[in-house]
Amino acid sequence: MNVISYNYQLKTLQTFKTIVMDNQRRIFEEQRKKRIFNAKQRQIGLDIKTLNQQVYENHLHRTRVAENEGNLAEKAKNYNSMAILINQQRKKEIREQCKDIDVFRLTVQKPEYSRDFDLFDPNQKRQNNLPEFQMMLIVPFLEFKGLAKSRK
Repeated sequence: MNVISYNYQLKTLQTFKTIVMDNQRRIFEEQRKKRIFNAKQRQIGLDIKTLNQQVYENHLHRTRVAENEGNLAEKAKNYNSMAILINQQRKKEIREQCKDIDVFRLTVQKPEYSRDFDLFDPNQKRQNNLPEFQMMLIVPFLEFKGLAKSRK
């Protein structure tokens, strides 16, 4: 029986709490209605000065952002053009260096000027052996006067 009475007391405490919360909510709603429907205390409408100030600040912010973006775009454009010019100048310098190297090789590093030219000249053997090779091809077809008489 003690357990049942204990549960009964809990239920009454819970209902008491809900009743108190309902009363507080009702009082709050009545106060809210008095504020809303009382013409002396109520302020319904727009604050034009504040709205105009907000619009002006928003406009200033947008113009600053647009100006900043324009400056950044201009800087990016300048940096891009500078990078292109530097790249073109570097390519031009490389071309000039290659031309100078080619001119040096053609004028100073001729194969005739090397000390091993006579050893490694491939044309020298062709030039020296050319008459002998031609003679080897021509000799069988030549008729020598002395040999032709002795065979007959």
